[in-house]
Amino acid sequence: MNHPDLDCPEAMRLNLEIFLKAPDAIVWIDEGGVILQANEAACHRLGYSNAELATRSILELDADGLHKRGRTVHELYLRDDRRPHETQFVTKTGEWISVEVNAAHIQFEEQDRICLFMRDLSACRRSESEHRQSEERLRAIGNALPDLVFVIDEEGRHLEVLTTH
Repeated sequence: MNHPDLDCPEAMRLNLEIFLKAPDAIVWIDEGGVILQANEAACHRLGYSNAELATRSILELDADGLHKRGRTVHELYLRDDRRPHETQFVTKTGEWISVEVNAAHIQFEEQDRICLFMRDLSACRRSESEHRQSEERLRAIGNALPDLVFVIDEEGRHLEVLTTH
């Protein structure tokens, strides 16, 4: 699909700036998984320079190891349902980070390219874990009390009743 308004040099520079400065990690790969280009967020979060990433395959960074099960880049990232999927990537320091991956298949100059949009879910996963631990702690406190505990909202409605024995 051609967009005449985007063919001008200003639009091309703007698109490059959007790619480079996007808050989420964006990585261009070829159909074999070789990383062609990464934006600043991808470099920062994965801990590699753009030059270092350009020597790697996205399959080396995919901690879930799905590629080891004989799946291709297309099978991993270009799903028919076009929904994002969650996976984990390994950073340069060996840290595992949870990411949500969306992918777009693009043919550019008669070459297949895949653009991966990766949203870091690590903070979200930490928050979920802390919330679970807090709930478990409160439940343990409630179960240790010898009486009934009522949880009410601001209007005095009972939301929960905990019996301890």
